[in-house]
Amino acid sequence: MKTKKEQFMTDLMHEINTLKTLSTDVERSRLNFNDFDPENPTRCIYGQMTGDCRSARAKELIDSCCIRVIDTKARNIRAGQSVDDIEDLINGGYSGQMWGDDGSRKRWIHLSSLEGFIQLKDDAKNSEIIAYIKGELKGLSL
Repeated sequence: MKTKKEQFMTDLMHEINTLKTLSTDVERSRLNFNDFDPENPTRCIYGQMTGDCRSARAKELIDSCCIRVIDTKARNIRAGQSVDDIEDLINGGYSGQMWGDDGSRKRWIHLSSLEGFIQLKDDAKNSEIIAYIKGELKGLSL
């Protein structure tokens, strides 16, 4: 049986590979590591691809790609943390519960594995992830 971390990493790679497959050429071409900011809804990976990670298209991609979620406390991930440090934030399977509506705007309930992982300063290989999704790298090892 896989550990929680091993399962998370498996699910993360599934999300990345599925995103690479289901996104359009135009969406993939919008990815730019120089403009990347994992905490900005228009400059994170889903945000760059769709204009805003809270958009209907981003949710459509997330709904199709995401298996595992991370609690919103992951927004407090600090520099130097690793997957081991946030293991208690990793939740169960994804079933469309990415965000809720508080009446005036969407608020995050969970982050997809990818959206949480890219905030990890030590473990995330963000430039490689972006290059892989764009098709500039043939393989990705996280």
